[in-house]
Amino acid sequence: MPSISERAWPGGRDAALPAWLGAAGQGPPRFDSVVVRGSGVGALTFAARAARSQALGGRVRIAGPRPRPDRRLVNGCTLRARSLDYLAAALGEDEGSLLEDLFGARRSQAETHVQHSTVARASGDGLALGRIRPFMDAERDGGVLAYGLRNGHLVELLAGRVEALGVPFDGDEPDTLAACRARADGEKPLVVNGSHRPVTDLPAPERPTRFVVASQIPLRRRADAVLPEAGSLICLRRRAGAFDTGVFYPFLVPLTPEADLYGIFYRIVPPAESAAARAEALGWMRRTVEGVADALGADLVDADETRGEAVVPCLPWDDVGTPRSDWLDLHRTYSACTPIITGDGMTRAALAGWLAAEAVLHGEDPVGPTNRSLHLWRGANRDFARGITRFTALTEPLFAHLPSALMRAIAARPDMWATVA
Repeated sequence: MPSISERAWPGGRDAALPAWLGAAGQGPPRFDSVVVRGSGVGALTFAARAARSQALGGRVRIAGPRPRPDRRLVNGCTLRARSLDYLAAALGEDEGSLLEDLFGARRSQAETHVQHSTVARASGDGLALGRIRPFMDAERDGGVLAYGLRNGHLVELLAGRVEALGVPFDGDEPDTLAACRARADGEKPLVVNGSHRPVTDLPAPERPTRFVVASQIPLRRRADAVLPEAGSLICLRRRAGAFDTGVFYPFLVPLTPEADLYGIFYRIVPPAESAAARAEALGWMRRTVEGVADALGADLVDADETRGEAVVPCLPWDDVGTPRSDWLDLHRTYSACTPIITGDGMTRAALAGWLAAEAVLHGEDPVGPTNRSLHLWRGANRDFARGITRFTALTEPLFAHLPSALMRAIAARPDMWATVA
């Protein structure tokens, strides 16, 4: 299989990948073993690529429990097709086999071929939608744009892959770097943090100044559904000087087979002053995602068991460093922006996990190359965050009347969605 650097579109999303990536030979690595803390997409992608390397001799383990199935929608559910390129490179397999194992014969139900936009406004006791306009399509922009799935479904597949490569899941997640190092199979380990929880024996991260509050739910289309088949939707609702923002995507997951769509609404907010303020913010998101879903012609599916809600801290958009050479904070690196809002969390995690592992195996410092590979993604995230918080007077008319130009300029570059396979 050609390397991603050989397959990538020149000058596009992978322009920042390092020159050594396509070079013959590796390393030797500066570490003799790896301990991966956590079990999310980025952590498992790193572990898979590291475990396939003869240079480490199988001395890779995950410090933490194996992920367990859960119907609740936790973390992102939009898998950009581009993610498959990075995952396939890390696993040493092709994108088709990943899709087969994720979706089987019903894959088309999860596919997004056309992205649409609209605005929502209060109407009586509910919400009314403006004109639904397309702004991106698979035929013009390289193929299937995204797949809708429960984040945990992808994580469970990756967990099975790393287990098949001989990587063990080792007890509870340690809360110190020292405890992580103690689990290593070698004398000179690298600890890769794939968890959002900080360790207690390294400097504490700065306090976040922004959060994203979000509510998401699987849905079932009714006979009166207005969103076209294989179509997704981004929806803005202006409120209190900023936008509540939602997306709705085709969806397929075995634990909730009756769902064929999922929706989420979110908002960037300052730190909550109280539990009551947090509950109020979540209540707005819950009511809005339900109201827009109803306007689209979709019903909630087992909401008490499947709804996911969270208040997630935003990290700086700047590059992420490291306090010591044997610690790589992978999670902070690929999360260094505002989560959720541009639907690229799994893509950034897969890219960072794969590239960081390649750097380690080539004997390179993973911090710089991994940060640089994410600059384009962070830039799109920053621009979209500003558009829905600071420049709303400009965003609203452009979004309502020229969505294609706006979205493609700030958050929907065609070379950041479809696979290049």
